[in-house]
Amino acid sequence: MTLLALLVPGAAAAQISAVVPNANATTEGNSFDVGPFFQGGQTYQLIILATQLNSIPAGSLLNAIAFRLDAGESPALEGTSTFQRFDIFLGQAAAGVTPTSFSQNFAENFAGGAAGRTQVRSGELTIRGSDFPTGSSPNGFGPDIVFNTPFAYQGGNLVLEIRQSGSNFTDAELDAVTNNSEIAALAAPSPDATVAGGFSDPNTIVDATVTRFSAVPEPGTVALLSAGLVPLLGAAARRRQRKR
Repeated sequence: MTLLALLVPGAAAAQISAVVPNANATTEGNSFDVGPFFQGGQTYQLIILATQLNSIPAGSLLNAIAFRLDAGESPALEGTSTFQRFDIFLGQAAAGVTPTSFSQNFAENFAGGAAGRTQVRSGELTIRGSDFPTGSSPNGFGPDIVFNTPFAYQGGNLVLEIRQSGSNFTDAELDAVTNNSEIAALAAPSPDATVAGGFSDPNTIVDATVTRFSAVPEPGTVALLSAGLVPLLGAAARRRQRKR
């Protein structure tokens, strides 16, 4: 196996990721929220500042997201649960939309409105509680929720929207942060909601779940990485020859 194969397996298949907020990549969030796993079904939207995705170059293909349990979650998720509908949408944020300035109308947060969002996943989602690590602070991320269709991220503020029909899981507390200048969440207790709010408890507070985005770099980035390794490959080959 060559050094290139070791360092860039499959080249174009090289994965990169970003945990948002970045400050919570290895630090427990200051809150918790059932977030996208709300038992009763809901629409859940995250608005993410562009700087939080700096590790993902423009043109990269976002292909999965993942969440982690809050360190204080007890008992941990148990058994297996299926969401009959777990649809995911991504899109660039509309002009002026930031984590501190957004609309309560879900569609208005996307550039181009509802037509400007891209559905990247549809259909049911089955989750096994045993797949979510526990016992740490923070806990490790659970399994990737893989997209049916990758999303070409072009930079700028990003909107993630999840519309799910609910499941038989007891509400699981996910690691989260209170809304801030880097990430914010809004939600409604229906998978077909148009505006946020409407929970039976008017004092319901929605916090932003710590989320890991995975992506494949656009081909040009992979090519540059591969090209940068060529001198290393040559040097390694020369060293092997000298040793013989």
